[in-house]
Amino acid sequence: MYYLLRIFVRLGLKIFCRTIRVNRPELLQTKGPLILACNHPNAFLDAIILGSLFHQPVHFLARGDAFHKPIARRLLGALQSIPVYRLSEGREFLSLNEASFERCRQILSTGGIVLIFAEGFCINQWILRPMKKGTARIALAAMNDKDMSSRIRILPVSLNYNSFTNLGKTVLIHFGEMISKSDLLPSHSDAEKMHHFNGLLSSRLSSGIIQSDSSPLLIQILISNCGEHSIPDLKLIQAGLVSANEPLAFQKLKMPGAMADDESSLILNFLLSLILFIPAVAGWILHAPLYIPLKKILQQKTKETVYYDSILFGALLVSYPFYWLLINIIFQPMIKNEWVGLMLLCMPLLSWICVYWKQSFQRVRNYFILNGKERRILHLALTKNVKG
Repeated sequence: MYYLLRIFVRLGLKIFCRTIRVNRPELLQTKGPLILACNHPNAFLDAIILGSLFHQPVHFLARGDAFHKPIARRLLGALQSIPVYRLSEGREFLSLNEASFERCRQILSTGGIVLIFAEGFCINQWILRPMKKGTARIALAAMNDKDMSSRIRILPVSLNYNSFTNLGKTVLIHFGEMISKSDLLPSHSDAEKMHHFNGLLSSRLSSGIIQSDSSPLLIQILISNCGEHSIPDLKLIQAGLVSANEPLAFQKLKMPGAMADDESSLILNFLLSLILFIPAVAGWILHAPLYIPLKKILQQKTKETVYYDSILFGALLVSYPFYWLLINIIFQPMIKNEWVGLMLLCMPLLSWICVYWKQSFQRVRNYFILNGKERRILHLALTKNVKG
């Protein structure tokens, strides 16, 4: 079931995430035993994206209270999820964590991949929070296992989203330098090794995250416009803007801030906006009866939580096949034009075109919102201050 579900997830992500970039895509074929130590900005969507990309199945730790409802428990089980409990979820559940940690050990010992969110909990922000002990505990246990000590590796995975709410978002995935047993302090206590491991992991995760707790709009713009396999350095960019005595006028842009970066890109996106306009409108009309009500309901249900994005993706993934089937069953017998009938059959393609058109149009509009001087500042920031 995992592999079948992964096919649908990959197709859904083509629309839900317009762009997913990986700095070292060859690592997606890495075989276990492997621990993916990841930051946690966007709830279950973090695990869904990584699980869809790796060739080998990815098991991941998820908060235990998500398993209380039967439907959620079955779905999370199909996604290879393992429950882990926190004190806030009830002291009586903490003893169950030993079974979860043992499950991780078994997966790793058989050459599997385990994804652990090193921060321990999720917040929709562009910052890296302190490392919890869970990742270090599982990693050190694997390193002390005589059958795995020489094989186990920990891969720091930094996730960057340009939005936590927009459809057709950009996601940058930065794989850091692997951590192995040789990187640890051999003669120190377990507590010191854990502290050293967390410091090392935090440093390698930070190197791949575009983060700021005071400039979220600028972060969105940088992620939306960065080049292939490049991570802009926010500190250098901010220093450049300040030294140039330029105000941050970029809040004028339509968020998340994608923009044509030069005249040739502007012309290309303008032509795409014209060519794709009619199929994009058709895609919007056909999908609005599903998307708009679902979006409003979930916005209300997930208000003041971090789950909107991942629940919206899951709801669309589950409901869309039934919606597509219903539309075709109702309207195909009534349609005499074969082109219109083909259009109904190709609804998923039209939804992808709609998202593609929206971003092309936004790139054109944002290009003209900024003046020439502001565009040059942003272009220099993105081209000069990058780290691979």
